[in-house]
Amino acid sequence: MKSNIFYLLLSFLCLNSLFACNTDKDLMAPDHSPISVSFDNESGVYELKTDRQLTVTPIVANAVNPRYKWVDDRGTTVASGLTLSFSSQTEGVFYFTFCVDADNGSAREEIRIDVLSMVIPTVTLPSEMQTTVGRELTITPAVSTGGDESAAYEWQLDDTAVSSDTVFTFHADKEGSYTLRLTVSNSDGSGSAEMKINVTSGQDLSVSFPRSEIEVLSGRSVSLAPIIRDTIGPTSYEWSIDGRLIADANGTVLEYTPSSPGLSTVSLKVTDSNTSRAASVSVNCLQATEADRYRPATASSSADRVTVYEFRPAPGQFIHQISATTATEACREAERRLANNQTVSLGAFGGYITVGFDHSIRNISSDYDFAIAGNSFRTSNEPGIVWVMQDENGNGLPDDTWYELRGSETDKPETLYNYSVTYYRPTAAGSPIAWADSGNLTGTLTVMPSWPSWQNTGSYTLSGTRLKARTIFSTEWSNEPFDWGYADNMGSDRLTDSENPDAGMNYNYFKIENAMSASRRPVSLAYIDFIKVQCGVNSTAGILGEVSTEVFGFLDCTMNRQAE
Repeated sequence: MKSNIFYLLLSFLCLNSLFACNTDKDLMAPDHSPISVSFDNESGVYELKTDRQLTVTPIVANAVNPRYKWVDDRGTTVASGLTLSFSSQTEGVFYFTFCVDADNGSAREEIRIDVLSMVIPTVTLPSEMQTTVGRELTITPAVSTGGDESAAYEWQLDDTAVSSDTVFTFHADKEGSYTLRLTVSNSDGSGSAEMKINVTSGQDLSVSFPRSEIEVLSGRSVSLAPIIRDTIGPTSYEWSIDGRLIADANGTVLEYTPSSPGLSTVSLKVTDSNTSRAASVSVNCLQATEADRYRPATASSSADRVTVYEFRPAPGQFIHQISATTATEACREAERRLANNQTVSLGAFGGYITVGFDHSIRNISSDYDFAIAGNSFRTSNEPGIVWVMQDENGNGLPDDTWYELRGSETDKPETLYNYSVTYYRPTAAGSPIAWADSGNLTGTLTVMPSWPSWQNTGSYTLSGTRLKARTIFSTEWSNEPFDWGYADNMGSDRLTDSENPDAGMNYNYFKIENAMSASRRPVSLAYIDFIKVQCGVNSTAGILGEVSTEVFGFLDCTMNRQAE
């Protein structure tokens, strides 16, 4: 443990932006996030049939050296530990309070258990999902049977019985809209739910660019990486600029350096075994140079206060910590939490946050330029891919070109680029949230998942770089660390040997010189204006739930060098 004098000194240094980020000192700061307790039932109300047993195991976050107990409504301790096991031979309503006492505070959460002589099963399914011909889709329902493990399952596809398993794998050989219905029965009765599955052709090549126009500074190359889906067999790529074919460009990414300021149209034609598709993007080469857009720090600039421009998390168990009705409200709430070094969870794969300082961050050669705070420890690593951007068009918004920072997993064959996951809104709060990825895999988030309250669509898709998960189970679940280059990860770029056993806030440090283009070539940036962190793993760790990058703050490490 560090001394109080050290913490006072560190706080003073942070506020005055006088420390450098290239030391080997332990620059961890205390975690100010409150203790969080959540259950697998968001309502906190459980139904249990007489003589059956119910087991409740909450998930606790941000507690340092926690002690647990359960007490009933008379104040009597009924369990010492994390888990409550309860049964009753008589009907009634029972209240229990879960208590956490830790070195950094306390928390109390109450649940209610309704014990009934009869419990008719309840069933919840996603309202609708999409898939393609020939692709398997795994459907995991949310079912409550009051602890009755003998309940019978019947799946019907368009009124035809197809399975009696607890989980159903859907497969269709032709396009169309299918109705899937699940009925769960026990001795007390039955409950059911149904959903639509829309099947489209899986053999339709598609090509598109993320934006219709890209702006680039004079003299700089732009890396054009279109989104290409569903190619079949041998595939060729033809690039052209203003209608002129580029003879030596035959890959999925084009590095293009405009010869002079002005607009040009870049097109790509993709041809596979079945068909051809084409897409175009306008490239606007600006008169401005890199030096023209630089924003120096001023006397009032802050080294650790950021503006949140985008906050688009994937679903996850801690997304409910930010309650908003609009994307703008969500950004402001995330901003307030970061200002107080409180956790902002990015949810499952693809969830991201975009921030910027009130000044540019300089690239100091061979040194660390900025840092991102997470709460990783030895067995909990939830890596966030880091991206940087210059405000090339000078409009103060993160709408230019993102450059991913190279990490230890870059160029490894198991690392996937332009990977995407589509998440489907559940029909009830706390129900499993289904997902399908660009590799024809499907799954569900089952441990108390929350849907972002400001995300009003029935589904949404997140895309980015995916690392191979390092989630393992021996005697307990563990998410093993990556070597370097990622936020919320016990890499060598933490600049400390501490294993952070109390899961406090701690920094990973980053170098702008590790920026790379979409073709993973080095990019020379004299400074950056925006930072994006995106959850880079699609994995779950049993009862711990989804792997979800968490951020607590951002730090400009170059403020003390501005006068150099």
